[in-house]
Amino acid sequence: MGMDQADYKLFEWLRGYYPDADPQDLPKSLSGLRFAMKNENCHQKCPGIDKCPTHGYVMKPFRVGFGSSLVFTTAGEPCQRGTDERRQVQVQKTVAGCGVPEKYAECTFDNFNIFECDKKIHMALSLTQKCTQYGLSLLLGGPPGTGKTHLAISQIKQYLSNGKTALFMPVITLLDEIKRGFENNTSIATEDAVKNADFVVLDDLGTQYDTGWVSERLFSLIDYRYSHKLPITITTNACNLELLEKMAGSGSGFRIISRIKDTDFGHVMFLTGCKDYRGMRVQTKLAV
Repeated sequence: MGMDQADYKLFEWLRGYYPDADPQDLPKSLSGLRFAMKNENCHQKCPGIDKCPTHGYVMKPFRVGFGSSLVFTTAGEPCQRGTDERRQVQVQKTVAGCGVPEKYAECTFDNFNIFECDKKIHMALSLTQKCTQYGLSLLLGGPPGTGKTHLAISQIKQYLSNGKTALFMPVITLLDEIKRGFENNTSIATEDAVKNADFVVLDDLGTQYDTGWVSERLFSLIDYRYSHKLPITITTNACNLELLEKMAGSGSGFRIISRIKDTDFGHVMFLTGCKDYRGMRVQTKLAV
């Protein structure tokens, strides 16, 4: 078949994929191949999936059998950005279903603001990322406003992005759910969810009302994950293990601390002496 300059350019592009391509293999209509060639590298200047001319796919030429001959056509492969954006949308939907409050729904490692923060905050970010990467448990303690919950929810986002299950439970909410479950026989299901998720955050340990039952339930859940080497992140306003032992409960507080102190548990970090993270964030917004 005769080829003009545009057809020849298209054919040379095609031979980049199939060096043995023959002009006779070209289909009668070249519009599909031209569209694929035009948008081959559109992902490099991607305007976002909503405005993507190929709807999140990279169009490529493929050689297929057609009767007794071979012809070229096009097919789409999901581009990496499209895949990432679809995964992020799914993560956001899943975040809402795993207990993360709407206020914290956008928390990630990337938007954890460490501008002018104490070195301990930098270390906490690095340690939390390490624990997430290697599936280790973590205790983050320290005064309010130091970013503990933000970091813990960032971990949840990462686990969800990796196809894992994750659960965020403020300790008081967890205990309330277990108590309510006594009336409709769902308490076991609640505890099983905490025991069996790939990753769990217990937020604000120490804010619960201290009773023997409360202390025993918390120990049971933490001990289960400890014994089965399932990662858990615990946040608390306690500034040392001695205070945390008291805040964890007079009944089994010492046993909870025993698990946390074990090197098999993971890592423990107290953000003592750090400035109020929330206050600094507000000041930064006002400055802008």
